[in-house]
Amino acid sequence: MNTISVKRKMSFKEKLQERSKQLIEIDGKTLVNLGLSVKDGLFMLSLLPYFALYCRSAQEFFGERIIDNDTDRQINDLRNGLKIYSGKYNKSKDATLNSDEQQNNIFKNMLRFKFMQDWNIHYNLGVYIDMEGHIIGDTQFLNYFLNIPSVDIEVQNERAYAIGEFLGEKTAYILNAYFGIKNIHKYSEINMLPKYGYIDMNTNIGCQFFNKDVGKELNLIILHILSSIGFVNNMLCNVMSDDNLWLNRIKYISAHYAWSGLKKVKQHFDNEKQSINVFSEDINQFIKNGSYLFPSNFRNCMMHYDFCNKETEVIMEKYFSDDKPFFGLVESCFGGKSYSRFFSELSIFLIDLEKHLLSWFNVDMKKVKWDL
Repeated sequence: MNTISVKRKMSFKEKLQERSKQLIEIDGKTLVNLGLSVKDGLFMLSLLPYFALYCRSAQEFFGERIIDNDTDRQINDLRNGLKIYSGKYNKSKDATLNSDEQQNNIFKNMLRFKFMQDWNIHYNLGVYIDMEGHIIGDTQFLNYFLNIPSVDIEVQNERAYAIGEFLGEKTAYILNAYFGIKNIHKYSEINMLPKYGYIDMNTNIGCQFFNKDVGKELNLIILHILSSIGFVNNMLCNVMSDDNLWLNRIKYISAHYAWSGLKKVKQHFDNEKQSINVFSEDINQFIKNGSYLFPSNFRNCMMHYDFCNKETEVIMEKYFSDDKPFFGLVESCFGGKSYSRFFSELSIFLIDLEKHLLSWFNVDMKKVKWDL
């Protein structure tokens, strides 16, 4: 390789680094806009892992300490909460049951008389439902993200607020320190948040909400996976423009972790060789389709702010363009397929997967309370 070609290649790599910085700025503004525009507890709690992902990924890209070590571990745990179900099944099972038990203790302690705590008359799970019957979140999944050991509800509320405040401050710091943005304000109008309600239940007793005759942990794992993609499909996508780059990054991340989680769960039950298979053939098709959607090079660029993988440019020069969303990343990883076509296919995958997972649950709209 001659000197001229080396210079050209280094110049292209530097250009990609600049485009990465550009995306960090755009995504930071998007998050600030959401934080300033939406005053809703469920929405903001559901966003916390994505704020954590942004702050940690920006820190990794710039290679500078933005978050102190003690807090960084908490933020990393919050970010890693997104991928809990993509790991070993027994680990996700334990995490699910621990959250169930913690929520159980919280609401038992709220009963007026101690002797009532063993009656199982309390609720320990709240499921959030929108007007169309979509599941958009649940309290045990949100509790797992926060990972607050205390069973005192006031302590939990204070800690959740503190985490949100810290992540908001760090997002503002990134915009100020690296892009000179000092005045944090709304950058654009967003759509009104869809109306939603909730159904409360007790997971310790028989519940008509769960359609499948399987163990509590599996029902809850599927519920949590559905909550994650339901929030993205029916909350985020409704308040934001469908061409927003950060939104499509989050759609991809949530789809990947849902796909990975289902694959791990199915592998576990396949290895157990149970006489009754709890999964239909549809799951096999979703897993197969996901193999195409989630190649490692593209996935790494979606999870992190770097268009290089192991010092190799993922974006090909022949596809690079400032006019393309993600600057030609989609085209480079999917044989020239356009950004709009790829993310249209991803949206269809997410919607179809949500519909399938929703069949695990009986959402009785007559039981939904709308007094939030």
